Amino acid sequence: MFSKNYYSPKISSFLFIAVFTVLFFIYGFDDILLLRPQSVHQWRQCDCLAFTQTYYKDKNGFFEPKVLYLGDDNTGKTATEFPIIYYTIAQIWKIFGKHEYIYRAFVLLLSFIGLFSLFKMSEDILEDSYLALWISFILFSSPMLVYYANNFLMNVPAFSIALVALYYFYLFYKFSDNKYLYISTILYTLSGLIKIPALTSFVAILGLLVFEQLKFIKSDKKIFFDLKRQLPALLLVILLVSLWYYYAAHYNAQHNSGMFLIGILPIWLDDIARLKHILQNIQLLWIDSYQGISIQITAVIMFLLIILLKKYNNKHLWWINLFLFIGFIGFIILWFDVFDNHDYYLINQLIFMISIFVSFFFSLKKYNLKIFNHAAFRLVLFILLIFNIIHCKNVIKLRYNGWPNQHHLTVVKPLETITPYLRSIGITDKDTVLFIQDPSLNISLYLMEQKGYTNFAAKIENVDFIKEKINSGAKYLFVNDPNYLNKDYLKPFLKNRVGAYENIMIYKVK
Repeated sequence: MFSKNYYSPKISSFLFIAVFTVLFFIYGFDDILLLRPQSVHQWRQCDCLAFTQTYYKDKNGFFEPKVLYLGDDNTGKTATEFPIIYYTIAQIWKIFGKHEYIYRAFVLLLSFIGLFSLFKMSEDILEDSYLALWISFILFSSPMLVYYANNFLMNVPAFSIALVALYYFYLFYKFSDNKYLYISTILYTLSGLIKIPALTSFVAILGLLVFEQLKFIKSDKKIFFDLKRQLPALLLVILLVSLWYYYAAHYNAQHNSGMFLIGILPIWLDDIARLKHILQNIQLLWIDSYQGISIQITAVIMFLLIILLKKYNNKHLWWINLFLFIGFIGFIILWFDVFDNHDYYLINQLIFMISIFVSFFFSLKKYNLKIFNHAAFRLVLFILLIFNIIHCKNVIKLRYNGWPNQHHLTVVKPLETITPYLRSIGITDKDTVLFIQDPSLNISLYLMEQKGYTNFAAKIENVDFIKEKINSGAKYLFVNDPNYLNKDYLKPFLKNRVGAYENIMIYKVK
């Protein structure tokens, strides 16, 4: 009965909102909401915004996504994740005007809904509001998650929707009512369409289905009691997600392939030198961005204890942990090559950490209620949370004010405000441009609100490359480094300077 002191579902939701609000200001979200895309993975941020910008300004249909980088066929048409959020934000912009804070706020709202769903599910499973709050805000003190929760990438939205889907699956598990399963599968379909790795927990659910049918899971409670109605709903998730990515691959083959990854980059494609480089980057750049080191160690210890305390765990929850562990390892192997520079790929794998915490607390409660309820145990958890929040705050501050954002602050920032100047010198949003020093797809093009070309992928510096882009329609050449003006291959195109804006020089080439 003592544990009931920690279980207050009537007031816990208000406490959740209060803590989330406090963290909103601790992490500086009130300032970040108003920032242009910058810092870590500015490249992918501007890609997402470019999709949204074209939906906002052009008349391309929902199934004709495109970016500002025009590509090989000079249309900019390319596809990656299901563009429902890009399209939705574009329609909101058409009503209220183009404001990037609307986009950030939309993603943050989805983050809140996902965290709240996790909180209510954990609270109900453990019958403990304190630990449910701890689990939710340990997740919301992952620097990786927090950084992208107020950003433009699709990984956090997909993950958040998957958390809501998992909550509805839990309601289906609890009440054995198919309507909750149908809602769960709809949400899983949406999350998988946005990002396939968001289906990690869904695959674990399919594992439960298979093992239950094979009698490997011995439990008095049968989850899937109506396969004629339940199995088609589950298979429909796989079908619809597969159809979209088949369409995206076909669409790209018709227009511009190679802009975005649709597939895997497995570890066996890397040589020893590449493996060492990736491991070094993980150690130097990313390891403490996934989660604080103390929390990573805690999760490992708890996972080992879950295995030892198997008989005290819920059988289905124990198997979910095993499936998520296998999924986590499989994901690392299949996408290992991206981890040199892409922390956000692991956002959807945070579900494994969540499962560990819920399972451990469930097992501990059954194994030793005295330790479970002890004030010292809960104080240790509270201290871990506080230190993790401080660590997260420091990482977020570094990302916006330190070396990860130095290039933007010293080189790229003038592009944030250049658009009115471009219009004043006669460059319209219909004019095609070439930003010769931008290796990304859309950073310079999006910030300038221009369509055109960059030096993406080609890494070519010669006369023929520039002539090719001029023949493709480029009318203006942009250079943002004075040292480049001395390069011989550029000199033939620098005869007609039409403007300059801070460090950016503009030349008419056609």
